[in-house]
Amino acid sequence: FYAMRKAADKYLQDNGIEIVFGGDIGCYTLGMSYPYNVIDWLVSMGAGVGISNGVARVIDPKSQYVVALIGDSTFFHSGIPPLINLIKNNAEMTVVILDNYTTAMTGHQSSVSTPISIDPENKKVISINDMLAPLHVDKIIQLDGYNIKQMTDTFLKTFKTKGLNVIIVSAECALNKSKRLRKFKEW
Repeated sequence: FYAMRKAADKYLQDNGIEIVFGGDIGCYTLGMSYPYNVIDWLVSMGAGVGISNGVARVIDPKSQYVVALIGDSTFFHSGIPPLINLIKNNAEMTVVILDNYTTAMTGHQSSVSTPISIDPENKKVISINDMLAPLHVDKIIQLDGYNIKQMTDTFLKTFKTKGLNVIIVSAECALNKSKRLRKFKEW
């Protein structure tokens, strides 16, 4: 959220274009709060991308740009149909999929994208990138969720890019990672 807020503020300063953020229910809902303020609405699970589709159609592109946020679990649960709708409607916006490899808000269960190296019980890992490739999204970008500079630079560049852009920000949930590493040290 720090990188996204930093990029949005710079984009507004340099181009006079405000970023409008579509939100969703998940641990990333915390981005709605100060100091980040990167979610402008929150309705229900999966609605952030769908509502963003409508908002992107009515804003003035000379003064606003839409970015929708969705988590990995929500993406698999209810985010694919609205994303397909964005593709069908040639939406001009960015969708950011926050992949922390878990369903954090309901107890840190593995998601279908949890790597086997993190959860050996997860025998069939489904890559978000592999799911998106056949859908003909204009641009798919994979980012390391712990590389602030790369994320900030990429967000700024993507806000200027035409078409539907999907950014997958991947990083193991910090809570799970510290717990997993602590357990490893105890052995």
